[in-house]
Amino acid sequence: VVGGLMLATMAMSILVYPLALRHLMLIALMLILVVWRQCEAGRRPSVSTGFRTWLLSAAVCGLITAAINFAIPFDTAHLAAAQIRKQGLQDRPWVAFPASAAQGVPALTGILFERPESDCKQDFVRWNFDNPLRSWGQLQAWLHTKAQRDGRFYLLTEVPLKSDGKFVRSLAEIPVGYNGQEYHLFVVGEDLPQRTPALPVCNGPARPFPDLRNS
Repeated sequence: VVGGLMLATMAMSILVYPLALRHLMLIALMLILVVWRQCEAGRRPSVSTGFRTWLLSAAVCGLITAAINFAIPFDTAHLAAAQIRKQGLQDRPWVAFPASAAQGVPALTGILFERPESDCKQDFVRWNFDNPLRSWGQLQAWLHTKAQRDGRFYLLTEVPLKSDGKFVRSLAEIPVGYNGQEYHLFVVGEDLPQRTPALPVCNGPARPFPDLRNS
């Protein structure tokens, strides 16, 4: 059973989509459940020294991870949101690159971030969204086009762009969290007038929650 699950996840990763560690943890869970079932059935499980060592190592790593999360936040989106509020930029036009960079910040600020090259705004990012900008040159060209069309705007990105003090100026650098994602805030086209384009919501209208009140 465990071997079959390993082969299935391998085929999934090769043919469909590369699975993350949180998906592959199912293999470890299945292995533990198989040994547990042997114990419940009254049979003496064949627990090797390597299996015991692996369990001990996993437990130690879990304790270390818990200690790290007590020391530093998993995600520093709240620090980016605080910096935006501190500089009074909540009501300015914002762009997120890549689109996945704007996940926690919109939830904390209510800002709708424009999705590059999509002419729409969003406060929710699909996990499998494919960004059309794939190179530095494409991003720089889009920033210039956006500034010429709409004037000054603000950029939230996880990419440490070079601040030239003229066209692109850094506003804040947010330290990285345990998840490895950092946030950078920039103003683009600072000398240009600011215009807020009327863009639709990328994901369409939100479906309301059903009325759960008792009649």
